[in-house]
Amino acid sequence: MAGGYLYYLGGQDDTATNEQSSIYYVGTFTTGNITGAWSTATGGIGDTASQAAQERTKFGATVWNNRIYVVGGLNVSAANTNTVYISPQLSSGGNISADSWTSDADTFNVARRGNTVVAYGNNLYSFGGNDGTYYFNDSQYTQINSDGTIDAWAYTTSLPTTLSEAEGFAYNGYMYLIGGRSATSTCAPNTIVAPISANTTIASGNNPTGLGEWYETNQKYTGDRYGAAVAYSGGKMFVMGGGCSSPLASTRHYFSSVKSQPQIAKYSRMIDTDTDVFPTKWLMNGLDNSTGARWYMRYRSMNDIDGVATDCGTADMSTWGQETNFGEVTLGTPQTYTPKDGSGTNINCARYFYFFVNIDSQQSFGYPEDVSRGPTIADLTLFFTADPSKRMRHGKTFTGGEQQPLDTPF
Repeated sequence: MAGGYLYYLGGQDDTATNEQSSIYYVGTFTTGNITGAWSTATGGIGDTASQAAQERTKFGATVWNNRIYVVGGLNVSAANTNTVYISPQLSSGGNISADSWTSDADTFNVARRGNTVVAYGNNLYSFGGNDGTYYFNDSQYTQINSDGTIDAWAYTTSLPTTLSEAEGFAYNGYMYLIGGRSATSTCAPNTIVAPISANTTIASGNNPTGLGEWYETNQKYTGDRYGAAVAYSGGKMFVMGGGCSSPLASTRHYFSSVKSQPQIAKYSRMIDTDTDVFPTKWLMNGLDNSTGARWYMRYRSMNDIDGVATDCGTADMSTWGQETNFGEVTLGTPQTYTPKDGSGTNINCARYFYFFVNIDSQQSFGYPEDVSRGPTIADLTLFFTADPSKRMRHGKTFTGGEQQPLDTPF
């Protein structure tokens, strides 16, 4: 998923020898079902300004900051690769145009296929895989830069066994690898786990000091498999399909609860301006450690219940108005505040302002409320202009006891 769209990339057709470069995408969903039609992107995998789209199968792929990363895999000549292709930023999803991919110069060590690729905390990880003869147990990682490019790869804690065609994800400070095989028909229903950057320490350049020791969970699903689909959502992991010497005909789908504590902080703040005022902007500042935390904002308003219908040009409200779900916040960037009544109409002014803020660190090395490293909130400010008939001396007013000048910056 990137930008609210689901993408399907590459693979091979039913001849098992014809690798593909095509990308399909869809962005219409109803209660979990795909209700829209699939479309074909005009630019395939690795379609850059200097080369045409590149066929790939058995590659590792992941998404970070709405960019798709395609790592390694087999090319059209059935040769192993160590290339990294990066899509454009798909903030709004949709088509991926021709000549829009980037081929990063920093390739990982030893070309391979079947490697598991996961993004977490502004880092890109690659685990295991095979080259057709040898199976690997190495773990490599690199930092993802703000423009989507990556740095040189480095090794971190190796897997406890050789592993190829596993699937994985990272959440709440832990890396999970599920299933996979160590030889053509040697598979196991294992889940292995490692803490990411133990004690949340961060080395220079925001790279992790490495994974902790890997260990195997006590809980197992039924059915040895590789090539399964694995996903995490709402505190649960899901394992679907796959097989070993043959595709699984039964025991195909399992889910289990993840016991790690979600790294989410929830805050709220109500501002009473003592009388109806005309809000213009809101601004959130805080500490961002550049390792993948996300801030989310919702707010709602209510005007002064004083029996005077002329304050905002509308009747007084007896309840909170419709909530505005702003979504993801960029710290330090002022945003427009729109007070709404219960039907969603802009009422122009209000007295009471209720902010709800979530900090999601489930894919970050830091924990909320860590004031020295972040992510955390420093301040949340409401900017407004006061009713001229109710201003204090020199046009000043107060916001919850905080004096605000007449000449606010917005």
